[in-house]
Amino acid sequence: MQKGQKPIDVDSYIAGAPKETRSRLREIRAVIRKTAPDAIEKISYRMPYYGYKGRLAYFAAYKNHIGLYIPPPVIEEYAGELNGYKTAKGTVQFPHQKPLPLVLIRKLIKTRLKLNEEGKGKFAESDGKNPTEKPTVCSRGHKFYKSSDCPVCPICWSGYYRMRAQSDIPAKLSAPALRALVGAKIKNLKGLARYTEAEIAELHGIGPNAMKALRSALKAKGLAFKR
Repeated sequence: MQKGQKPIDVDSYIAGAPKETRSRLREIRAVIRKTAPDAIEKISYRMPYYGYKGRLAYFAAYKNHIGLYIPPPVIEEYAGELNGYKTAKGTVQFPHQKPLPLVLIRKLIKTRLKLNEEGKGKFAESDGKNPTEKPTVCSRGHKFYKSSDCPVCPICWSGYYRMRAQSDIPAKLSAPALRALVGAKIKNLKGLARYTEAEIAELHGIGPNAMKALRSALKAKGLAFKR
């Protein structure tokens, strides 16, 4: 997507992705839709989201890979078959230089789908809350359901996007890096300057590229990380 442009649906997300990644995004989308034909499809956190009786999957295009996000414990269960790919608790990265393992992706989606049908999926707000699940409550009192221990409130996060026009946080930061700053309640560069580099680098989602962009942005404003 162009800077500051928010996709309104999955079609616009794919159309706005780099040309060389579009066919791969369409392949992943097709596998998900075929495996879970009754799943809802929408944009959430600026990436394609699928839900059926709970959170099913997200995917997103990055410079060197496509990230597939599936609530635990699916990725861990398929660790053997995912050997050779970079993974985390609920994430697997598919490098652009490798063919997509579509059969394996189908297995991952099918397993998460089965867990959700068995009532083992945590529900998103728009999926119709599971009354047996206890919601998370953020510091502002928003209630939300998540399939991971990520502390970022989706309601606050959507509000952060609305205020981005007035924020001097670099627009080119990745979504994980932005979510990390939101989770730390950092809304502008002045607030960022209250932290040391080490403190920011420890936030989940902040990588070397994000740190470099933040240093440059602080310097341009005559600011610096706390020493």
